[in-house]
Amino acid sequence: MTKVSKIVVRIGGISIEWILIAFILFAFFIRTSAVQTYLAQKATAYLSKELKTTVKIGKVDITFFDEVVLEDVLLLDKNKD
Repeated sequence: MTKVSKIVVRIGGISIEWILIAFILFAFFIRTSAVQTYLAQKATAYLSKELKTTVKIGKVDITFFDEVVLEDVLLLDKNKD
């Protein structure tokens, strides 16, 4: 029984390690401007469809929690103003 428990503990430890590595990689990946811009463009496409108007964002750069840089933002109303 001890051999089985050692195997289970080792597999559990390795699994937790890989989950932690994946989480760290995801955290670094989501911080890149390219990924943030891609997600913003997907969100603006959804908003454009739902609001039946034009919503566009050229580039997004979020640094920490206190600064968001949006470039080339276009938001038209129903009258296209």
